[in-house]
Amino acid sequence: MDELWGLALSNLTSQVIVVLLVVVATLVAYVLLLKYSQWFRSLIKKKGYKVPGPSKRLLAFCLDYLALNILATFALLIFVFTLPDAKVQLNTYLKEALADDWYLLKYDFNYSQYVLLAVYCFYSMVAELSSWRGTLAMNRTDMMVVNLKGEKPKPVQLFTRNLLKYGVIVYWPFFIGFIFLNPGRRWMHEIISKTKTIEV
Repeated sequence: MDELWGLALSNLTSQVIVVLLVVVATLVAYVLLLKYSQWFRSLIKKKGYKVPGPSKRLLAFCLDYLALNILATFALLIFVFTLPDAKVQLNTYLKEALADDWYLLKYDFNYSQYVLLAVYCFYSMVAELSSWRGTLAMNRTDMMVVNLKGEKPKPVQLFTRNLLKYGVIVYWPFFIGFIFLNPGRRWMHEIISKTKTIEV
């Protein structure tokens, strides 16, 4: 048991170190680009609108994503317990998971998060196409998505925004420094899709 805990701690430590190295390298790259690249500075130049802080945007994302996880969990439970011999199948699944040190359960959980993230991005696109111009959590925290002129973005812009958002969230260590360093507080998917998130 001690060996397993030691191995788990070692793996966690190595992952944390890798993430920190990526974040530091990304921050250094952004600082150098901000200092020496006029083109890069023009991309992230503030356009005279009220910008929500990173913590506010993170809060909205967490609220939306948590709600999505809760809904997905309830939907899964309802589906599982409507199956014949649900208890037997659930016990079998848990025994198989326990037999391989919960690898099966951890794999299924990680896989489900990638699927839910895709659902979240689709939901974001639909919500941003609505009159709210943002998700439920964004609406409750007084934020909305607009184009660079402050108008409602075109559907193709929102499709591009949310398609790229998936990769930005999955590979967040490469992009986290970007929102803190540029005055416009725009992520890479917003720059490419020519959209922005503002406070209302």
